[in-house]
Amino acid sequence: TLSVTGNEIDRNFNQNVTIGASVKKEFGIPVPFIKKVSATLDFLSFYDINGNSEQDKDEPSIENVVIRLGDKEVLTNKKGEAEIKNIPMETYPYSVFSLDDLQGWFPSTDDSLQVIASKTANIPFVRGVKVYGDVVLDRQKIAIADTSKPFDLSRIKITAVNGKTYNTLTDVNGRFEFYMPNGDYVITMDENILGDKYTITRNNIPMTLTNKQDGVYVSFYIIEKRKKVVIKEFKGD
Repeated sequence: TLSVTGNEIDRNFNQNVTIGASVKKEFGIPVPFIKKVSATLDFLSFYDINGNSEQDKDEPSIENVVIRLGDKEVLTNKKGEAEIKNIPMETYPYSVFSLDDLQGWFPSTDDSLQVIASKTANIPFVRGVKVYGDVVLDRQKIAIADTSKPFDLSRIKITAVNGKTYNTLTDVNGRFEFYMPNGDYVITMDENILGDKYTITRNNIPMTLTNKQDGVYVSFYIIEKRKKVVIKEFKGD
């Protein structure tokens, strides 16, 4: 006859509870999947010499590049690196510019960036297209003997606009040059310096720059406004 006392029942019950607890602790209850709502972005800025948007061994990094993503702003270090942590996943206004004069190199980036996961965002800087030209003064032959002060062709403001504005000034010979990224532009000479005596034959010139161009030449022709020549006949007595 098998006899079980009350103490044995209590002991067996406690052992079962202990075993159950240990099993639960070992395997646990699966935690429901929690979707991430923020990400960490690493940025890498560099001279993209071959135009493949990836940093190769011979392509130097660029420090002092300001990166603005929404209301956040970071600056690249000597390795061209910067980081924004725990940014909510959505689409942000995105702008990049260098604090240093890079002599005609410009960031090849969009004006917005969609954050959907943690990643490294490359910031390749590409060589702009050289825009150069002359301001040419074409005076009438009739004005050759004019002893007035000659027209000064230096420091004339030349402007190119495509949403952003780029400016340069002419030298003493009326020549100018500057570099701009790819895009559609309207290039303009400042007409305020002409006064009433001169006019320009064509201004506000449309222009398209692509990475297939080494340079684009533009000229502005200034002409002296025509003078009326009155010829009087003198008859003798």
